Amino acid sequence: MLCIGYFSSKKITGIEGFYTGNRSGGVMVIAGSLLATIVWGSGTLGLAGLGFSQGLTGAWWLLAGVPGLVFLGVFFARKIHSCGVYTLPGVLERQYGSRAVKITASLLISVSWLGIIAGQIIAAGKVLSAVWPGSTMQIIVAVGTVITLYTALGGQYSILRTDAVQMLIITVGIIICGIAAYHTVGGIQGLSASLPEGHLSFPLSPDFGEGMLVYYLFFVGATFFAGPDMYSRVFCADSPETAKKSLLLAAAGIIPVAAVIVFTGMSARVLFPGIGAEDALPTLVAELLPAGISGLVLAALLAALMSSADTCLMTASMILAGDVIGSAGKNPLPENRQLFLTRMMILLLGGCSVAIALYYRNIISALLLAYTVYAAAVLVPLTAGFFAEKLRLHPAGALVSVIVSGSLGLFLTLAGHRGPVLVVCFPVSGFVLFTVSFVFRRWISTPACNKNV
Repeated sequence: MLCIGYFSSKKITGIEGFYTGNRSGGVMVIAGSLLATIVWGSGTLGLAGLGFSQGLTGAWWLLAGVPGLVFLGVFFARKIHSCGVYTLPGVLERQYGSRAVKITASLLISVSWLGIIAGQIIAAGKVLSAVWPGSTMQIIVAVGTVITLYTALGGQYSILRTDAVQMLIITVGIIICGIAAYHTVGGIQGLSASLPEGHLSFPLSPDFGEGMLVYYLFFVGATFFAGPDMYSRVFCADSPETAKKSLLLAAAGIIPVAAVIVFTGMSARVLFPGIGAEDALPTLVAELLPAGISGLVLAALLAALMSSADTCLMTASMILAGDVIGSAGKNPLPENRQLFLTRMMILLLGGCSVAIALYYRNIISALLLAYTVYAAAVLVPLTAGFFAEKLRLHPAGALVSVIVSGSLGLFLTLAGHRGPVLVVCFPVSGFVLFTVSFVFRRWISTPACNKNV
């Protein structure tokens, strides 16, 4: 990965190459990068842990993203690709004509994505501590350092290429682990005879009701439709049609991947019932597979973690450098200074993520918090922004909506009121967006929203 990052850095000729890989990605490259980004710590260790603890319904952790990707590809990929910007906050600025909206969304994304990157590094520590003797702290620092360095060297150009390599390794490794687990537990009959009641139920189960399904579809699924890492892949595509096809292909690829990973978690529940849920996949690798093969699957798990961590790190750094610091002055920064600043942000945010990873230990709960706050704040203003002129929206409405609904989502989630988040946050976000827009348009000012976005 470091070698790919080094040689990719030689191809960087400007800020567009560093941010979008010169917008040269084809269908297979973009779709593979999307899948590699999606199937990471939460899609391997976290998803296998959900299969271990709740059975087949754990697959909804990834399946919830399928409608989001399809919706994004069919209805919005062309609009996003044609915006001529590099980041999701840049899209919001084009929609509402407001730098304040862009900066607010940028800060929200940068903070939220720190937790997501840390979650991936935590997962890497769990993988290696199960099969490689050594200090978890040292492992976390080592993995975080490698991810940070190759991302800083080659930017999106290196990420697109490392993701392609990593996705191949992920696919092979997961298939090998799934086959080994299938034979060991005795197939579906063995699972049915050994698992607790309800583990083979789908789409709902005693431990996963309608409320949780709707929650997953909205708050986890929203990060697929409105996630800055998904948008970054759209910007890297060589055409709007490529972006659309890549999103649909990635959505189709999620389904078999989710099924295989959940099955391995269920198999671990049968074979090693006394372990922790998120230790399911590393334990299968360490105890079930022979030497050599276990090394390949270990590489697959690390690839899954790294391929999403690098994308999230790159996305957050681009947004912080270009949309926050770069927007602070009256004139845009020269390309060489913006490129240097972005690389410095990668090093800074990478270090912060490692520090967070050393402090926290749970993957899924940390991700749910980040996903909920982000979706509550951004989903409604972003989606409505594509029709800002027709809906007569005002930048002030978008700004207040992001702040109020994001704060409300954070408060309700930290207070343990996960159910009311769905019922309250999206309606409040929409109400604030339209009410404040009406007030400002009627009595204060009329903005210049971009009707073409």
